[in-house]
Amino acid sequence: MGNSQVAAVESDPITMEAIPEVHQFTETFDDGQLDGWQIFKGGDGNAAGNFALLPGGQLGGNGQTGGKVVATGTSFKDFVYDVDMALYSAWPDQGGVIFRATDLKDGFDGYNGYYFAVTVSGRAFLSRVANQQYKELISVPYTGLPSGHVSIVANGNHIQAFFNDIRRH
Repeated sequence: MGNSQVAAVESDPITMEAIPEVHQFTETFDDGQLDGWQIFKGGDGNAAGNFALLPGGQLGGNGQTGGKVVATGTSFKDFVYDVDMALYSAWPDQGGVIFRATDLKDGFDGYNGYYFAVTVSGRAFLSRVANQQYKELISVPYTGLPSGHVSIVANGNHIQAFFNDIRRH
């Protein structure tokens, strides 16, 4: 009986798939520079906002509504995106990350892509912008401070967004 099991295993077809090349992007801002990053104006497209590198390798902003700082030369379809973030004031009410973004330009919804954010009022949400039309896809409440670890897992048309203990997809 042991021999017939071994024979069956040996006769099973073996298939091999190529492992896709993995591209990794990491930014710690330890060099104190924004090289490789582009700032897009928010609001009506006239105000540049005030983005700066803060001590400890943090990127900070003054709350310019709709302003974006985007890493140039990156294009990831399937990925895991990990960010530590914190909101330090009540204005703006939210902060987050955009991903799978294309057609970036100045303005409030100046891109096509996704946005995951947390608010100081205790809400986490995932939205999508297409042709400068904003649509919220899902929103969930959370308790605690509006700071912590954000993780986005995107694989094909499946997107998972995590904020501390909140898990929604």
